[in-house]
Amino acid sequence: MDDKFKITEGIKVDPDKLESGRSFDSALQVQGRSLVNALHMLVRNVKLYGPENEIFNKPLEKIQDSINTIIAMEGQISLQSAGDSFYLNNMLLKFDLKSLENLQYLHQEFERCDVGGFLLEKQITVHELQNFIYIFSRDNTEAPGEQGVSTRKLMALKLRKFEKIKEILQQQEEEGLDAADAHSQAKLDRKRYGLVVYARAVHFMRKYLDGLRGEGPEVPSSKATHLVQDLVDVAYEQSSHFLGMATEANNENYLAYHSVSVTMLAIIFGVTLEFSKEQLRDVATAALFHDIGKAELDGSLLKKMDKLTPFESLQLSRSATRAVTQFLRSKFLNRTTINNVIVAYNHATEYGKALKELNGNILVERVADLSVYTKIVAIVDAYEDLTSRFQYSPHVAFALMNSDIKHKFDPDYLRIFGRILKGLSQKVISERGEKVSIF
Repeated sequence: MDDKFKITEGIKVDPDKLESGRSFDSALQVQGRSLVNALHMLVRNVKLYGPENEIFNKPLEKIQDSINTIIAMEGQISLQSAGDSFYLNNMLLKFDLKSLENLQYLHQEFERCDVGGFLLEKQITVHELQNFIYIFSRDNTEAPGEQGVSTRKLMALKLRKFEKIKEILQQQEEEGLDAADAHSQAKLDRKRYGLVVYARAVHFMRKYLDGLRGEGPEVPSSKATHLVQDLVDVAYEQSSHFLGMATEANNENYLAYHSVSVTMLAIIFGVTLEFSKEQLRDVATAALFHDIGKAELDGSLLKKMDKLTPFESLQLSRSATRAVTQFLRSKFLNRTTINNVIVAYNHATEYGKALKELNGNILVERVADLSVYTKIVAIVDAYEDLTSRFQYSPHVAFALMNSDIKHKFDPDYLRIFGRILKGLSQKVISERGEKVSIF
């Protein structure tokens, strides 16, 4: 069976090859959507029933037909999980909004089980499909290796979405990495240098926040100056790759990761608005320190997804005042400090109130006069929170921001952010050589 069904590694996907590798094929899109939707159902239900249960008989036959039809059409099938997308034979699959939650769940299960996708070159049997979905079942406690789980012979490879960042952070903890070392990394591949810059920023914020908590020496905020410049330089040159570096952290380090991810998004937003380098540094600095008032709060509270108690809500509401107090301890009240104070205090302020028209459209009436930097940080802070803490896909997160909580943001800036996300989505080349965005 090994020569038939091979699990492929998600990290091996080359975005450049995907971008130019395949034009849009409507027939293959239909089969691909059917395949992924069927996979979602199987993976979800296999946690309740074993893969040999008769409840799976018809679904397995249906997915078998989808796979074999694609092989008949294409000669092979390569389904690949990459970022927040699925690629079928190098073509990005397009789904409607209603399917996004299902996609998110399937991505999470693929990542949890270290499965990046699969390659198949011959007709598949139901038995082979049962072996595949067993990997996601409640009975499987074995991490799949190159030969698959025991008694279920599949060539499973491991996803490595965030391991490079973690390796760099671990190296910093063990060896340390000063500014001179970091600049020498610029001679390396730009993508790896981007990872180094991201990791250095997280490392700095961890130490800075520890100092605020009294768990280590206090670190002056001025130490972030060179870091911010590096973040601006890297994001300015390769924003689409830089966005993909954000990762989910555990409770203990959540605030550090969140702060750096918000900073990256703010810089990319500023680049789109054609900010000068000085303005980019200003918005990046404000974004990096926007949540320092939460430093002393428990990490589990910051990542809590259930409804907050009145006491917890009070703790969070006081974080803006604590941040301002921290900034005003500075001996110098310069432009950077003033920007930091304004953004930290106002970024959670709602821009307006929602007005619903008779046709159901939601309008936003402005009630607060917010600075440009505040509007930017408010949007990217909410987006990062939805995608990391609540683990929504980018598409679902923005859909929520543009509906349920639309009144919190300046509508003009929210539309711009939507175009940023759309511009950073994957592209394919049409048969006429045109670039076509699929969002």
